Parts: sequence; structure tokens; C-alpha cells
Amino acid sequence: MSVTLHGIELFLKAAILEKAPNEQFGGNVGHDLARLHKRYANLYPGKKYAFEVPFRDEEVVLANTDSRILEELKLRIAEHKRATPADQLHRYPRDTDGNPWKGFHFFEASSFAGLIGQVQEDIARLKELIFNA
Repeated sequence: MSVTLHGIELFLKAAILEKAPNEQFGGNVGHDLARLHKRYANLYPGKKYAFEVPFRDEEVVLANTDSRILEELKLRIAEHKRATPADQLHRYPRDTDGNPWKGFHFFEASSFAGLIGQVQEDIARLKELIFNA
């Protein structure tokens, strides 16, 4: 999982740099697939450049929920993301303090194999479009 995540990160950075050579990827922003993908999508709009990036969070919309509860939930989600960065979670069995990661984490290899295959196809297609055009 770590190698797949890192490969996607490097592809996104290369594609971004192809259009914006002075782009900087300092701090945690350089490892945040959601942010990198958003920047990529802004630089490469349209269906032909689109691809599904795994490891991203999906926002859940809760209808008719008290605004205070929603704000508390957003704070807790942000806190969890800071405490459990995806680029570290998939690379190391423990956090920087030596504690097991908080939360429920699992891996099912046969399902992930299909995802890796799709990512590989998408990146091969996009490399042709972006770097050989």
C-alpha cells in the first residue's frame, strides 16, 4: 500500500511540475494525495485526464444535523487526519511516539490487486497524454 501511495504521489508531482515547473511541495502538503490531486485536476481539467485516486477521504453529508455537532465532527476528523497521516500509516506500523495507530485498519490483498492494476493502467495512459504530447 505504501509503494502504491508513493507512486501516485510521485506521478501527481511530476504531472504538476510539467505544467507548473516552479511549484513547491513543502511540508505535509507534498504528501497529501487529496491536495495533490486537486492541484492536478485544476491543471489538467477534462475527462481525458481524470482518474480515480485511492487513499482519499470521502466527505459524508449529514442532513438535518445540528451545526454544533457537525463542527465538532469536523474538528475530530481534522484531529484524526493530523494524528494518522496516510503516507505514514501505510509505511510504518507505529506512530512517531511508538504507539500503534489509532483506529481500525485492515488490508485485503486480492481486492487491492485490482486497484493496483487500475492505477497502473490509468498512470500509463496519462503518462502518454502528459509527457509525450
